[in-house]
Amino acid sequence: MERAYQRLLLLVTVPVIVLVAALSAWQYWTERARLIEGLERSAHDQRLVLDTQLKAARDYIAVMRERVERALAGPPRFDADSVLWPRLHPVPRASGAAMTVASLDHLAGTPDEAGIAAILGDPGPTLAAPEAISAAIELFGIMREVHAGNADFIWSYFYAADGRFISIYPFRPSAELLAPAQEEDMRLIVDGWHAIDALRMSLPGVNPEGASFWTPAYDDPAGRGWIVSHGAPVHGPDGRYAGGVGVDFAAEQLAATLAGLRPAIGETLLVSGDGQILAGSGLPQGRIDVTEATLVPPTPLLHAPWMLVHVVPEHGVPLYLLPRLAPYGAILLALLAAVLAAHLLMQRRFVRPSLRLLQHIQAEAEDRARPPDLPDLWRPWAELVSHAFGSSRDVRRRLEEAEARFLAAVDSIPDGLAIFDAEDRLVFHNRRYPDHALPACARRCGSGAPSRR
Repeated sequence: MERAYQRLLLLVTVPVIVLVAALSAWQYWTERARLIEGLERSAHDQRLVLDTQLKAARDYIAVMRERVERALAGPPRFDADSVLWPRLHPVPRASGAAMTVASLDHLAGTPDEAGIAAILGDPGPTLAAPEAISAAIELFGIMREVHAGNADFIWSYFYAADGRFISIYPFRPSAELLAPAQEEDMRLIVDGWHAIDALRMSLPGVNPEGASFWTPAYDDPAGRGWIVSHGAPVHGPDGRYAGGVGVDFAAEQLAATLAGLRPAIGETLLVSGDGQILAGSGLPQGRIDVTEATLVPPTPLLHAPWMLVHVVPEHGVPLYLLPRLAPYGAILLALLAAVLAAHLLMQRRFVRPSLRLLQHIQAEAEDRARPPDLPDLWRPWAELVSHAFGSSRDVRRRLEEAEARFLAAVDSIPDGLAIFDAEDRLVFHNRRYPDHALPACARRCGSGAPSRR
């Protein structure tokens, strides 16, 4: 009986538990779909913000390129009499010697410093390239205006190939700009610039199409940390390579932009086309395999050959969604607790008492009953059973006593007594009857004791 009860309990409980578990699973996948939709919206918002910044850089480089090429094609607007014209200045080096450079150090500390770019170059070629110097000076105004309205740009520059100098905004004294360099000859320093991606990628041998470009992340020679650059080559009126223009972003600024639009879960990385991490928790020189399965497909940017890749820890999604399934978990736990409580209550109040009552009935039938230990609810039933069996025993005892008195009475009669049924068959006689019966009947009945046939 107890096993049948347990099977019935499982038959009722298991379907309900399965239903709650199925609803929980449905809610999990629904919330997961909503999460992915939210991540896609977050990636879209991040792309809009980044594309706005990158488009500003592309437009800025296009304007700088056009102004330099236009300036190189016309007569110089500035000459050596201008206060903005570079002059020869000594720059102390680590060895204690002084290195002569062409620069605007004579304007350091003056009111003009805030609105100009630094010019730094190899003295001979620089001063022999008046068209390039005049073109560089013409960029001061646009550089100042753009940087005033865009805090994301850290450096803007124009490199003059013929003059072997660079014009870089904002202004810094030559000693500060040259501090990271170990060489003590300006010609060697200028040669080293060509190894920097921002200038190298403008060279005809690297960029024969003359297209604008984005660099990988690299360590800023001026000490501003990891940066990425957007640049373009410039050409003279004869189509010959004349240098390049560029603008730099700090990698940490790009990371700050992404952090300001942080998704609900995980992290968004800015990744170049070859998998280099440009912004995010990974180091800029790190790489990621964008072909791996992700919750959200990589989101390409419109104005740079980069993409946004959303990275989620292995157990991030379940840990994020499980709190949202807490109501279902609470329902399931409450259901299990209710079933367990009902089971224990049924066992205590009904199943075990009913089994004890059955055992008590069996014991009463075998005349070996003891008062059972039953709850108050069941004691009247046990008493009723005991009363019924007690009454039956009293009736049986009285019948046995009456039968004993009857047998004693008939045996005390000196005459023979016999009882025949309707078919004239002998069914009872006392012990005296054989003595008075016919010889044949006496042999059949025997003598000395009552008999029933």
